[in-house]
Amino acid sequence: MPLPHNDETMFRHEDQISRGPRRGVRQFGALAGLAVALLAIALLTSAFVAQGLESAQRARCAHNLMQIMLALENYSQRHGALPPAYTVDANGRRLHSWRALILDALDSSNAYNSIDFSKPWDDPVNAQAFAEPLSVFHCPNLTDLPVNRTVYRAIVGPRNFLLPTDPRPLATITDDRGTTLAVVEVAAEDAVHWMAPEDADEAMVLKLGGHAKLPHADGFIVSSADAGIHFLKATTNAELRQALISVDGGEIVDSNPYERSYDFRIRLDKRPRR
Repeated sequence: MPLPHNDETMFRHEDQISRGPRRGVRQFGALAGLAVALLAIALLTSAFVAQGLESAQRARCAHNLMQIMLALENYSQRHGALPPAYTVDANGRRLHSWRALILDALDSSNAYNSIDFSKPWDDPVNAQAFAEPLSVFHCPNLTDLPVNRTVYRAIVGPRNFLLPTDPRPLATITDDRGTTLAVVEVAAEDAVHWMAPEDADEAMVLKLGGHAKLPHADGFIVSSADAGIHFLKATTNAELRQALISVDGGEIVDSNPYERSYDFRIRLDKRPRR
């Protein structure tokens, strides 16, 4: 029997009420899913932006090291050898770093000409150069580091890229120059004034990537003795690091021990002399 009109209307009304909450749940679920999707997109975008920024900062540091290696190449061509790590006076006191010796090849002739190389780097007579920040020696990723301090330090020792007080002829680097480290980024805590006659030794290179704060995530920018510019992983083991810093040890090193190599290479031993 057909239901009375009023009863039929009542049932339809109750059915609409019963469907209402389900529709609300479905709408809430859709909104929640959209929110999760938007959050995921935001997180991915943030990660890509951070990755892009880190990549750009690495490239700027790599370019700094390329300029430094080009200046060392120019110095070597002029003087027939790489500079000493530092100059000394008659009493053996350290005077000036190799970084000061190559300034005229870094388009920093004003700073170079203002230096009295017969007086120590921090003598008042050298105050003009001391106060001058040189961006080529400053890692752009270390924004909290004073601009006149550098983390670019040459590896110095009797069997390393630079000799302490003597010039090093390139011919004495008998290991593969592409796998012989020259100048490396060190931890922020080991930064020095760019004029300071202080550099990296074996112990400093071996400790890089431990608990020290590196300028870049997961590793550091290095240059090789042929002026190649590379990114070396912080997890590189001690045995490989020791092989990389030796200039004449005869170690057999993987032909590509680096995570990445940058394109601008100036082969110290290949470019024609001017």
